[in-house]
Amino acid sequence: MIDNLSLSTSWLSWRIPDVDTMVDEIKSYGFKQVELDFSLRKPAVDRFIELVDQNIISVSSVHNFCPIPDDPDIDYVSPDIFPISSANEDIRAKGVKYTFQTIDYAERLGARAVVVHSGKIPLKKDLSSKLMELLENGKQDSRKYLRTKIKLLKQRDKLRQEYMDYLLASFDKINEYAVLKGIKIGIENRFHVHEMPDIEEMDHILNTFKGGNLFYWHDIGHAQMMDNLGIFYHEEYVKFFKNRIAGTHIHDIVRTSDHRAPGTGAFEFERVRDFLSQNIIKVIEIHHPTSPKELENGILFLKKYYERINRHEEKNISDN
Repeated sequence: MIDNLSLSTSWLSWRIPDVDTMVDEIKSYGFKQVELDFSLRKPAVDRFIELVDQNIISVSSVHNFCPIPDDPDIDYVSPDIFPISSANEDIRAKGVKYTFQTIDYAERLGARAVVVHSGKIPLKKDLSSKLMELLENGKQDSRKYLRTKIKLLKQRDKLRQEYMDYLLASFDKINEYAVLKGIKIGIENRFHVHEMPDIEEMDHILNTFKGGNLFYWHDIGHAQMMDNLGIFYHEEYVKFFKNRIAGTHIHDIVRTSDHRAPGTGAFEFERVRDFLSQNIIKVIEIHHPTSPKELENGILFLKKYYERINRHEEKNISDN
């Protein structure tokens, strides 16, 4: 089962700058594949190319933007630095340009997909964070929570079409280039309510570019965040996108704290069986302060999970 799992470098790259040392640690857990995260600089990605060419490691996917763009406007590292849904044409153009660059690197690395963030709908007040704060403090049943959620969704809905138009224009260019390069674009569901796309927007994007190289990328923690907030049920993501998915970020979540090792949070993984039972890219995306022991236990947790799936499928076959 571990052969089908990839580990994101996001857990390691901040503390292990040397790529060879990083790869040695990744392989020590049994992984043969990695997803390159957005915090890697060009020399590191170039070293990964050399290791791929030597059959030392494989790259399943690359998270946009990777490597970090060599751009004078960058003063911090983020996958949202040049949102492709921005109202600013120059920013959108840079977002598309550096997504093309990531696609080029993905092709060179032998990766199957590039994971992309789509941007956000800018609101006057940070109601998304306020809603999450209320949830974290156990106030999700309060009148204040309901008022905040309604206000947030109304403001978002008022502006959504303008930013969807910008986003679709960017994806039109990205899809064309991805088809040319033979790389899937995994459009990731997001963590904050004001971020794009939500379920309806994702469905519209995928329908618009049906037959192209745009696919859904399911982040388990992000979807459960929307469920915890009372925005969308997790099962809605499965229902809408189980036939249009390229891959998934696997991690656990407690209330608003995600990117935990599988099995260390509150998520019931049976809810995404229709995703995890498919032959898609599966990436464990854990963050600091997850410990090595927690990762090891998370791998064991997933092994047992897949053993249950296999037994269930074998029973169904024998019953039929």
